Amino acid sequence: QYPREAVDAVAEAVDVLVGAGDRGAVVARGLHWLLQRQHADGFFYSPGVSRLSQDLYNAVHPTWTAISALQTERVHGRCPRCRRWAAYAAAQAAAAGLQGRPG
Repeated sequence: QYPREAVDAVAEAVDVLVGAGDRGAVVARGLHWLLQRQHADGFFYSPGVSRLSQDLYNAVHPTWTAISALQTERVHGRCPRCRRWAAYAAAQAAAAGLQGRPG
């Protein structure tokens, strides 16, 4: 079932990296790969998947995540709930020993 999840995985990884402030080569390659997965019907499909799934979630989720990832100019942290969530996530990451950006 991995081919159906590939667009989702790449899109979510790109979205996380962009949200963390990364605009490097990995993000650019991910965005390029995602753009190649959009079909004439507007939906994004993983390699080997050429039509919509019978399951609504699996039919829509790859396109939903790809569209979110491609919106690289979104402003993160403007809403109070987003700021609280970011602070909470940072505190949990620090408590788990995941401090700072990798590399």
